[in-house]
Amino acid sequence: AILLPFVPLAAVQIVFLNLIYDFCCGAIPWDNVDKEFIQKPRKWEHKSIFKFMLWFGPISSVVDILTFMILFYVFIPSIFEMQYKQIKDESVQIEFKQMFWTGWLVVSMWTQTIII
Repeated sequence: AILLPFVPLAAVQIVFLNLIYDFCCGAIPWDNVDKEFIQKPRKWEHKSIFKFMLWFGPISSVVDILTFMILFYVFIPSIFEMQYKQIKDESVQIEFKQMFWTGWLVVSMWTQTIII
């Protein structure tokens, strides 16, 4: 996001993503647990969470960077037939940003769905 000449998501999109994520996580308390898991207390296995985060963090960052690059340098410029820096008209720049925001919103929703 530091390399982009604009903010990667509009504020309303961030709020929308958080609301969708919170709504989806709202079902977790009503999840049914297998009976063998509640028969006796279990030891908390922090190592499995640590291993998951060691893989998940870098993979998530790579997906984000690839998405930014593909949207900003390949997909959206193919629609406008020019790179963002070449656009002189402010209304076209705004349209470029909106296309980027839409693409990033869709990818963010998919990655959040996969995480849940």
